[in-house]
Amino acid sequence: MMIIRVILSVVLVFVFSCAVKAQDADSIRKRINEGNSDTLGVDIATKHARKLIKNRKLEEGNEYIEQILKEAKRLHYENGIIQAQSVRASYYADKNEFERSDSIYHQVLAFANKRGNKYAVMNTLNSMGLNYFNHGDFELALEHHQQAAQIAKELNDLSATARYMSNMARIYNLFSDYENAIRYGKRAIELEKREGGDQLSIVIRMINLSNYFIESGRYVEAIKTCRDGVTLNHEIQGESVWDAYLRNNLGLAMMKSGELQQSIKEFEFARRVFSEIADSATLATIASNLAQAYSGLKNWNRASFYLQESKRLAADDALDPESLRYRFEVGALVHEGSGDYRQALSDYRQSILIKDSIYAATQQENIMSLREAFDADMRDDSIRHHKQQAATERELRLLDQRISKHKSVWLIVSGLMIAALAFTSLLAFRNYRKKQIAHELLLEQKEIIEEKNKENELLLGEIHHRVKNNLQVISSLLSLQGKSITDENARTAVEAGKLRVRSMELVHTLLYEGTHFSFIEMRTFTQRLTTNLCDVYGIDMKKIDIRILFPELRLDVDTAMPIALILNETIVNAFKHSYPKHPDDFIISIDMKEEAGELVLLVKNNGDRVDPTVIQNSASFGFRLIDLLTRQLRGTMEILDQQGFGFKFRFKEYKMVNG
Repeated sequence: MMIIRVILSVVLVFVFSCAVKAQDADSIRKRINEGNSDTLGVDIATKHARKLIKNRKLEEGNEYIEQILKEAKRLHYENGIIQAQSVRASYYADKNEFERSDSIYHQVLAFANKRGNKYAVMNTLNSMGLNYFNHGDFELALEHHQQAAQIAKELNDLSATARYMSNMARIYNLFSDYENAIRYGKRAIELEKREGGDQLSIVIRMINLSNYFIESGRYVEAIKTCRDGVTLNHEIQGESVWDAYLRNNLGLAMMKSGELQQSIKEFEFARRVFSEIADSATLATIASNLAQAYSGLKNWNRASFYLQESKRLAADDALDPESLRYRFEVGALVHEGSGDYRQALSDYRQSILIKDSIYAATQQENIMSLREAFDADMRDDSIRHHKQQAATERELRLLDQRISKHKSVWLIVSGLMIAALAFTSLLAFRNYRKKQIAHELLLEQKEIIEEKNKENELLLGEIHHRVKNNLQVISSLLSLQGKSITDENARTAVEAGKLRVRSMELVHTLLYEGTHFSFIEMRTFTQRLTTNLCDVYGIDMKKIDIRILFPELRLDVDTAMPIALILNETIVNAFKHSYPKHPDDFIISIDMKEEAGELVLLVKNNGDRVDPTVIQNSASFGFRLIDLLTRQLRGTMEILDQQGFGFKFRFKEYKMVNG
C-alpha cells in the first residue's frame, strides 16, 4: 500500500506540474477575464499579479488582481480570496496609502480567523507587521511578528518561525535592545539550519546578526559570524555582494578590536565589489571606514584621501543622518591628527548637532505616540459611554411600548410594577454611572500622571545626553588646547584633566543609553573605561591581562560618579608607572564587592613595590583628588605593596540599586 501511495503521489505531482506548464500567463489571464478558470488558475494568476506589483508595474498588477478576486469569489475559493486580498493590500502599501492597505489586511485577518485558517492568519499577521514597520510604527510591527511566530510554532513550521524571529530581531535592534536582537537573530539561523532551509537566507541573517554584535560591542562574536557567513556564501556559490557586506562588517569588528591593518584589507575588498555595482552611498560609508582605520594607524595622508573620497562619492544630503554623523566624526579625527584643529572642532560640532537632532526626533516621536494612545483611549471611553446610554434609552422605550398594550386592571397593576422596577433600575443605573464616572476620572488622572512620568523620563534622558555632549566638547577643547602648550608639566595636567572629563562623560553616556537614569552598571563602565584608556596610551589590549573580577553591580549616580573618577586615576597611574616596566607581562585586576556593610574596591597590578609613605606625602593632584573623593564617600584608602602595587578602598556611604 505504501508503494502505491508513493507512486500515486509522484503521478499527481507530475500531472500538476504538467498542468502548470500548460497554462501560460496569457491563457490563464484570458480564462480569468472570461470567468472560466479554476482554483489552480487563480493561484497561478495571483502569483503573476504579485510579481507585477513587485516589479513596480502597480496599476497593471492592481487591475489584474481585481479580476482574480472576482473569479475567486465566483468559485467560492477561500484561499484564493485571502491571497488576492493580500496582494491588493501590498499594492496600496507600495503606493504609500497606509490606511487603505491596513484596512484590507484587517479584513483579510477577520476572514481568515472566521474560517479558522491558521496559515492565512499567520501570513497576514506577518504582512501587517511588515506594513507597520515600513510605516514607522515599530511597536505594532513587533507585536504582529510575535503573534505570527507563536502561530508558526503551534503549526511546527520552523522556516516561518525563523523568518518571523528574524523580523523581530531587526526591530529589537532599532530599540537598542541588543540582547533580544542577538537572541532572536541566532535562533532564526538555528531554526533555518535545522529545517534545511534556504542557505542564502542564512547568509543574509548572518549579516544582520553581525551588525547586532558590532552595535552591542561584542566584536569577537561579530568576527566569527562574518567569517562563518563568508564560508557559507562560498559553499553555495552566492553572489559577491553578500561577501562584500560580510567583509565590511568583519572590517568594522576588527577595527574596533584594534586589528587595523587586517580591517583595511576587508574594507578594500568590500570597496572593490561595491564599485562594480555603483552603490555610491555604501561606497561613501566604506571610504569613511577606511579613513578611520588609517587614522588609527596615524597615516594622515591616506586617511585624508579616503575622507575626501567619501565626500566625493555622496553629498551630505544623499546620506542618511547616521551615516552623515559618522562621516563628521571621522573627519574630526582626521583633521585633528593632521593639525587642522579649527576644522576638527567644526566637524565635532556638526557630529554632535546631527546626533542631537536624531535623538530629539526620536523623543518627539515617542511623545506623539503616547499622546495619540491617550487620545484614542479617551475616544473609546466616550464611545462606550454613548453606547451604554443608547442601550438604556432603548430599554426604557421598550418598557413604554409594553405598558401601552395592556387595557385592564392588570394593565394598571403591571404598569405600576414595571414603573417601580424601572425606577429602581434607574436609581441603580444612576449609582452605577456615578461609580463608573469616578472610576473613569481616576483612570484618566492615572494616565495623565503616567504620561507626565514618561515625559519626565524623556526629559531626564535629554539632560544626561546634553551633559554628555557638553563634556565631549570640553574634552575636544582640552585636546586642541593641549596641542598648543609647550610646557610639558602644563600639557600633562591638561591631558590628565581631559581623561577625567572623559570618565565623567562615559557615566552620562551609559545613563542616557540605558533604560533607567538612576544607576550605572559598574562592570560595563569599567570595561569601557579600560578600553578608552588603552586607546589613549596606545596599549594593545591583547598583549596585557585586564581582569575585571566582579559581576554586574548597579550603583546610584551619586555613588558611581566619584568611584568612576577614582577608577580613572588608579588605572591611569598603573598605565603610566607600572606598565612601561612590564610591557610583556603586565597584569591589572579590578574587583568591587560588598563586605560587612561596606563597598570594597580593589585595583592592583604586578608593578614594582612603592613605599606607601612616599605616595601619601606626594603633592600630586591625582592623589589629592583620590583622597578627597574617598572622604566624600566616608571611605578609607589602603596602599598595597605586597606582590605588586595597588589600592584598596572601603566606602561606608554608598547606595546599591537592585533589580
